[in-house]
Amino acid sequence: MERWGDLDARYDAALASELARPGTRALPVHFPRPRLPPPLRESIRSAASLADAAPLVEFYCERMPRMLVDQLLPDDGPAGDLLWMPIDADRVPRLRSATRALGRALVAAGACHEVPPDALGSRPCAAALAARTLLGSGLPIVGAYPAERELLASEVKSCADPYDVLDLRLSGNLVHEMCHGERRPDRPRPPPPWLVVEAGAAHLGATAFSRHLQPEVPGEAVPGLAPFLMVGDAFARLFGTRALWSVAAGESIDVAFGERAGRALTVAGWQDWLRRREPPFAKDAARGVAWVKLADAARATSLLSTLPERVRNLEGLSRVRDLPDLLDAAAAVPWRELPWWAEEPNSADAAMARRSARAMFQIDVLAPTFQTHPYRASALHLDTDSCLLTRERAERGVGPGEPPAWIVPPPLCRRLARAGVRRLSVGADDARALLSRLLEGR
Repeated sequence: MERWGDLDARYDAALASELARPGTRALPVHFPRPRLPPPLRESIRSAASLADAAPLVEFYCERMPRMLVDQLLPDDGPAGDLLWMPIDADRVPRLRSATRALGRALVAAGACHEVPPDALGSRPCAAALAARTLLGSGLPIVGAYPAERELLASEVKSCADPYDVLDLRLSGNLVHEMCHGERRPDRPRPPPPWLVVEAGAAHLGATAFSRHLQPEVPGEAVPGLAPFLMVGDAFARLFGTRALWSVAAGESIDVAFGERAGRALTVAGWQDWLRRREPPFAKDAARGVAWVKLADAARATSLLSTLPERVRNLEGLSRVRDLPDLLDAAAAVPWRELPWWAEEPNSADAAMARRSARAMFQIDVLAPTFQTHPYRASALHLDTDSCLLTRERAERGVGPGEPPAWIVPPPLCRRLARAGVRRLSVGADDARALLSRLLEGR
């Protein structure tokens, strides 16, 4: 790690250099100075013990602070003005509903003792809301990258109400940052695997305001985040909602999920990064089914019998290359051999099945920026062996989540399989009938 010197100093130098450029406004006096988020710093350090971390250092310590300044502090422009205008809660119904429901959800799950103060009560701006969060404290606001700022600016210039633009285009992204938690004291330890962290934040966000993950109106959802929600739904079912949200908030995964699952998922996370060695840490959830199978397998002592013990006894991360790829190993295990398949269906399974069906009716598109829109599927297909619900590929669809393939809870598929149903296809208008068959087991 000596090769990189002090990562915080490298971030601060890039930030200072960008702030000194002509045409850049000074940070407001009371605005918290951006910093390299501590969990990212510790993840970079861990990555450097395994491979060349140069792409991560350049991305998080140089590119991100430059983009943040360029996003927040240009001399003028309607997109920049949008990020700094005080937010009137009465004029941003999505953001208002989501932020208030977020606190209630955390209390209901036992993740905090009392509902946090209304995040919009002091009329903060979008920039200030993001700066209070763990990752927004040092990274640019997602949803307001350069191409998206052009769209924001064009809509404001066309006389659209700025609050309507913010509520449609940015409320989901702001709430997602809040789901990662607030700035917290520096803890020099690597965070849980970033896919798990993102899955937990996506699940919390969908619990607070589902349309930020599964839209009813084009552009209101955070694009590309829905596949993380599938993983989050499954982890909440396997380990409990409180455990999942505590991991997203920085709790040790070994404590939240148990040592066996925590160690297996941690090793899988680093093996997954070693496959591509590029930022960001959580690029997508394309291997989401394998992640869920690995977590399920780690709950049982007899499954993947040699791998969990070798993972548990592994000291440090330096030997993760010596293990077989855990995600590949888990993906090869049939659901019928995993614990979840044999369990009795419960309310979490039913809720996940409903969400799986909804996922078939959305699409990621370039229109002109990366967005998630409602979609009219022609047919849905269920395979009870693979426990996957799918639809046809959409011509305009982009990204690794197209076509979608979502896990339907194995206990529900087991009941259908016992009734002789192996594969089932229905027209889109019959999605409700498909859900009924799943929930009734016939």
